[in-house]
Amino acid sequence: MCGILGIINAMAPYIYEKNFGNGSSRGPEYSSLRCFRGNIVLGFHRLSINGLDSDSDQPLEIDNIVLVCNGEIYNYKELYQLIDEESCRETDSDCEIIIHLYKKYGIEQTLQMLDGEFSFILIDINLEQGFVARDPYGLRPLFHYKKDTLLMFTSELKMINSHISQDNHVHQFEPGTFMKLNLKKWLVNIEYKKRFSNFPFSYSTLNSVDGDIVGIMKQINSNLREAVRKRLTNTDREVCCLLSGGVDSSLICAIAQEYSQTPIKTFSIGLKDSIDLINAKKVAEYIKSEHHEVIVSDDEFFNAIPEVIRVIESYDTTTVRASVGNYLISKYIRDTTDCKVVLNGDGADELSGGYLYFSTCIDPIEFDKECKRLLNDICYFDVLRSDRSISSNGLEARTPFLDITLVQHYLSISTHLRCDSTNERMEKFLIRMAFNYDNLLPDEILWRRKEAFSDGVSGVSGVSGVSGANKSWSEIIKEKINQLPDEMLSNINKEYDHNNPTTKEQQYYRYLFEQHYRYCEKTIPYLWMPKYVNADDSSARTLSIYKPSV
Repeated sequence: MCGILGIINAMAPYIYEKNFGNGSSRGPEYSSLRCFRGNIVLGFHRLSINGLDSDSDQPLEIDNIVLVCNGEIYNYKELYQLIDEESCRETDSDCEIIIHLYKKYGIEQTLQMLDGEFSFILIDINLEQGFVARDPYGLRPLFHYKKDTLLMFTSELKMINSHISQDNHVHQFEPGTFMKLNLKKWLVNIEYKKRFSNFPFSYSTLNSVDGDIVGIMKQINSNLREAVRKRLTNTDREVCCLLSGGVDSSLICAIAQEYSQTPIKTFSIGLKDSIDLINAKKVAEYIKSEHHEVIVSDDEFFNAIPEVIRVIESYDTTTVRASVGNYLISKYIRDTTDCKVVLNGDGADELSGGYLYFSTCIDPIEFDKECKRLLNDICYFDVLRSDRSISSNGLEARTPFLDITLVQHYLSISTHLRCDSTNERMEKFLIRMAFNYDNLLPDEILWRRKEAFSDGVSGVSGVSGVSGANKSWSEIIKEKINQLPDEMLSNINKEYDHNNPTTKEQQYYRYLFEQHYRYCEKTIPYLWMPKYVNADDSSARTLSIYKPSV
């Protein structure tokens, strides 16, 4: 993973150096903060994934076009062949292709041609214009802050937080859009902001896939395999996989193992008697991966929360709960292996309506609408969690289930096939059926019910078949917050104009967030909660429709 910073109408670069250094964990191998044209500062923290030599360090500058990009462009080799510009290539960086495409086709066509995840800032010094863009999924983070004539763009809040004021809120840069900057005459104006991708709505209902169920299954199977392959092979660094034992991460691990000639490294984390640890071990033994299991105590999990909130830059309840395990297992990978790229199973629930509350939604139109809402907002929650938890440990997250080809095909499938209006099929039925005859996984895993990562890291009280089953992670958190000193509890009991906390747990998270990111609360538009059910907690285990997945 890498980190970028762009400041337009900037003062001297040294003013921003301290804040800029706060983002170095995203790219611990090289950092650069440079000034262009007197008033534009571009910063880059590098984690080398493709092109390991110093020639690929950023900012890249070719023909007075300057680029900083946090991204992976999976089709860059094919694009060089397409435009017949291989002879112009100056580095081994996959991001360099953006400059050549821009020179030949302009920014809009360039963005349509990229297959990958990215956020970038491109400055064309000769034409006195600049462009800022973010991938359709928001897989690579980007924030935008404007105060008077000052414009700031950054991968993480911690690189600009001391410059943010109460009257000028910082926001996430909208995924799937780009912004044009007019840099003429030393003035900087936002000329326009446009959408280059209609994700997650970029498919034609007139050409929706319907009827041929066998063909649909084959295409899902093929698309997911290709999504894993391109993320597994497009790197010069070692790749590993997160494995929770749920169907999503298990499929990614199993496919990756099929493509690998040696056992892949898989990693699981949990408290003692964690449901995830039990099932992950079954998967690892079945696919014959080199499996690593990390067991942590209640106190280790809970005591990590303050640092996790600083790292992930969020106070959302579900995000914080899930990030603790994500952060600690990433830290273990960083400290004990040479792996730099981490495949995960995120995105499948948003794409296919896999959350437990979808079982109460039997209207295909509403089902489709809710999936699109989740995909549209995933950058605020699961994608944010995965990016920050992993990148803060100098690793790069890759998410096959959000591959553009896979997503667009899946959303083109008739809603009546994607939604179980009879409520008789298991969630993610189409994905499970697509791999039902491949023998990739044991049936008990392929057809294991959904268990959220923030729940599965712990046991379940009173569940038969789980020896010594303990309390859920959410229950542990609530108990430990109640045990905090009275003086701390009195400090956290405040009211806020945006996303005002309604529980002591939410108050605690917001208190910790405000210690680092004052005036940044609107980067989280709302607190994630299940729909269609009467819920007062985001944990699926608190819902009346919950059934243990053991």
